[in-house]
Amino acid sequence: PVQVCIRLRPLLDWERAEGHCSNSVQVNAREGTVALLPCASSVEEEEVGTSGDKDSGPHAARTVGPRQFGFNAAIDADSSQRDVWERTRLGELVGKVVEGFHATVFAYGQTGTGKTFTMEGFPYRSRGGSNAAKPLVHATCEEDYGIVPRAVRD
Repeated sequence: PVQVCIRLRPLLDWERAEGHCSNSVQVNAREGTVALLPCASSVEEEEVGTSGDKDSGPHAARTVGPRQFGFNAAIDADSSQRDVWERTRLGELVGKVVEGFHATVFAYGQTGTGKTFTMEGFPYRSRGGSNAAKPLVHATCEEDYGIVPRAVRD
């Protein structure tokens, strides 16, 4: 069977320093749902179309309230790497691989959304220039291990 799980990553330090906030997404981990909340600007556009007058055509800006999506697991920004492992039931998947079954864990998302951190859990030290960043594997405590190190360890 296929599972689809989603993780909302926490804001990075530089994002918080620049005043960013994450108030357009609500995660309900218990129900496995994510709600996208309308922005204040969308509400204004609903009243007056993008052309400036009331527009009811197919390209009219409109807001119908929060849009909700369901997943096998929804993991909020306050969740730990251990929470990700447990809520996605990856330990069971690793057990099936050991029994001889094939499995794939696929991380998909826009650049900077936390795929590498979720999969690895290692912080990186930037080397500058054309050299790639180097993972700080030995500086990572087990609690911060991502999916791959946990799968290998288990």
